[in-house]
Amino acid sequence: MAGPSNSNAAASGAAGLPAAARSMLVERMAASASFHRSPRLRELLLYLCHSVLKDPHCSISEHHIGVQVFGRPPDYDSSADTIVRVQVSQLRKKLVQYFLSEGREEPVVIELPS
Repeated sequence: MAGPSNSNAAASGAAGLPAAARSMLVERMAASASFHRSPRLRELLLYLCHSVLKDPHCSISEHHIGVQVFGRPPDYDSSADTIVRVQVSQLRKKLVQYFLSEGREEPVVIELPS
């Protein structure tokens, strides 16, 4: 994720993986124990991954994530409210944790570029 202001999830090795398999990976991740106790991170993961699966060239802004995922009002000030940056940072850590444990056998690794 190039800063949360212009985000895009990246999946290492996903180029040859059919779209249905990529969707199933995302759903497995969301249902995993790693994300079970983190509903906000699960929602963020699903939102980002589904957006990228729908349009691989999409550009998702920090403000858009704040409104769509975290229920901020359309006029919220993302420079004063850091929820998106904090949660994206937490999601990066959770993704590493997932792929080192439960997801170690997955055919691809999902990353959020920084």
